[in-house]
Amino acid sequence: MFLVFAAGLDFALLSFIIYAPGTVLFVITRREQGRRTFSPAELIILVVVMAGAIAGITCLATGVITI
Repeated sequence: MFLVFAAGLDFALLSFIIYAPGTVLFVITRREQGRRTFSPAELIILVVVMAGAIAGITCLATGVITI
């Protein structure tokens, strides 16, 4: 919530777009280490980030937010 308050919703959605591809690197690293990919808490964060990324991409595509 602090991110939305401090930076605004536009920048929060743009940051989610950047975090989403970083998840691929996280998964690759975890698999190389032979560790569990996501804990239950990380899975919840993943869902929030993916929802934010989808919302951000949609807002960018429709012109609601700009870079």
